Amino acid sequence: MWTDRLNHLCNDTRIVPYYQPIFQCGGRLLKVPRVEVLMRGLAREEEIIEPRILLPLLEESAQYDDAYDELLRGVLNDKVALQNAFGSELIVCINIYAKQLMRRLDCDRLYAFIESMSPLRVEIELSEGDRITNESQLARNLGTLQQFGTQLACDDFSSKWSFIDRLERTPFDTIKIDRGLLERAGSRDVPSIVQRLSAVTLETLCSAGDDYTVVLEGIESQRHWGLAQQFGFENVQLQGFLLARPVSINVLLEQFSQGLWQQKVRDLSTMRSISLTAEAV
Repeated sequence: MWTDRLNHLCNDTRIVPYYQPIFQCGGRLLKVPRVEVLMRGLAREEEIIEPRILLPLLEESAQYDDAYDELLRGVLNDKVALQNAFGSELIVCINIYAKQLMRRLDCDRLYAFIESMSPLRVEIELSEGDRITNESQLARNLGTLQQFGTQLACDDFSSKWSFIDRLERTPFDTIKIDRGLLERAGSRDVPSIVQRLSAVTLETLCSAGDDYTVVLEGIESQRHWGLAQQFGFENVQLQGFLLARPVSINVLLEQFSQGLWQQKVRDLSTMRSISLTAEAV
């Protein structure tokens, strides 16, 4: 019955891009240098199908490639609106599996998409946990993408034991730090050596601005916000549900025009300042 339900959803679902802004919070001015594109399914009854259901369904039904094409077309349709709101320097971040970059057809599809998105820039996000079967072929394809002006991000950084090795082997422009590292760095519930190593790693990454753009992912609570401040978020970019959830293009533009994100950051900064003052007293 559950399989029938999923097949019904798949047949009656169209793929739409949702966007989550990524913020630069240093100083008094809040900037949006990036937006991440996230795939959502929109069922006939306007029901949003979340990725935890949608992605396995697409994989099982061999429709992922078609859905990815539909996602890219949706982003292209939103290009002008994104450029008008955020400017031509905006970077549009797209997740992709490493296995897609091993196929010529998928690479050609990406080249066409990147050219069509100009003057907006595209950043390809590769998850640290992706299994790579042919490192040399992947490196060649990534090199070609970067020749097109594409930036390359390591997503979920520190979520696997091999994260240092991945940095050495792949010419990333951006590191997106997994929330787990931030939580371990500020936790008293992990072994002290784990806490100290996590804190040192995080501090090192937050000061790596000359080598990489660094994004702290998963800012989902006031505690995460406080930890980000503690480790120096002036030098990094922030992403997470506490600041802004993934939304449709219309909602994104409405939130931007109303200044909702700026107010959210001001409120969080004020609360953090009050908390620090109380601790000092």
